[in-house]
Amino acid sequence: MDFPLDSGVYFTTKDAVGSAHDAKSVRRWLFIILFSAVFLQRFGIPLGPDGTPFNLIVTLGAIGALFLTGRVDVEPIRCALVLLFAAYSLVGTMFNGDHASWLSAGFVLATYIPFAFVLRDSDAYFTDCLRAYQSMMVVCAACGIAQFFLQYVISSHLLYTFHGFLPPAMLIDGFANLLPISYGSPLNRSNGFFMVEPSTFSQFVAIAIIIELVFFQVKWRLILFGASLLFAYSGTGLVALVLVPVILLHRRSFGTIAVLLLFAGLAAMTSQLWHMDVIGKRATEFNSNESSAHARYFAPADLLAEYLLPFPQRLLFGGVERRGAELAAGEVLHQAGEQPALGEQRGRHQHARIDPHAH
Repeated sequence: MDFPLDSGVYFTTKDAVGSAHDAKSVRRWLFIILFSAVFLQRFGIPLGPDGTPFNLIVTLGAIGALFLTGRVDVEPIRCALVLLFAAYSLVGTMFNGDHASWLSAGFVLATYIPFAFVLRDSDAYFTDCLRAYQSMMVVCAACGIAQFFLQYVISSHLLYTFHGFLPPAMLIDGFANLLPISYGSPLNRSNGFFMVEPSTFSQFVAIAIIIELVFFQVKWRLILFGASLLFAYSGTGLVALVLVPVILLHRRSFGTIAVLLLFAGLAAMTSQLWHMDVIGKRATEFNSNESSAHARYFAPADLLAEYLLPFPQRLLFGGVERRGAELAAGEVLHQAGEQPALGEQRGRHQHARIDPHAH
């Protein structure tokens, strides 16, 4: 059956069915990408010293499938920037062959490849992606809250980490899945069960809060996300929310402001019960050079200033010896007061990577 359009062009029910099928296929691939990014962070394949993230493979595969079916295009400017970065990385790796890693260079290029593609009719799928992400984060937030309370009655580390329960070859190494709320505390920070670290969990929850405030403003979800963010005991997500008051005032969302103020008041009144003083202490870490906040946000700049900026060739092409970089970063972690076991885990990813081509 044919249906006339105002322009005089006709389309058939077969065309409509095909278009609907294509849209459903695109949504399916986008859902797979989001699902792998949220729930499969800890999993990998045994390729490389710490494994290759499984969600990276899923993302590249999904983009490849979308490209082959004509649902994504190569955006010229983005592609040119990716190719320029690829050339820089490969030249830097070539100039530092004695201590650079071609495998690491390949990984970073694979991570940047998706930025060269844009989805056709992206506006049609934008809201669907937001809703899917929010639904996934509801699950993670609920798991994060449950985690914190279940640790009072369940002593198994399976609440926080899969290490020791699944084959090591299936898991990504180098992340601190299990972290106490403070040094020596018997209580652990929530990581949403699926996230690699509490700080990552807090980042994802913070993004969910911003999305909720800007697009949906469902108050029970805001309360759920806010509670889970507190139990992460991480300043990373809180830093991401610094502009939330401005967003709310600009949108005149006075009802949402009232709900959030009520929630904040309840959290403050019960702060001792939930050890919220830990968050207050972490907020002051920026003033100390012996803290993880300094190691995360300021120490990389210190190391760059010492090892790269005074040497133009190193700045352009790398060249700091790997051992020297590791020793310097280890000293930063030591000054930050990291626990030895955790420092060993976090040292591979939290400190500044001096030579971007060697790691």
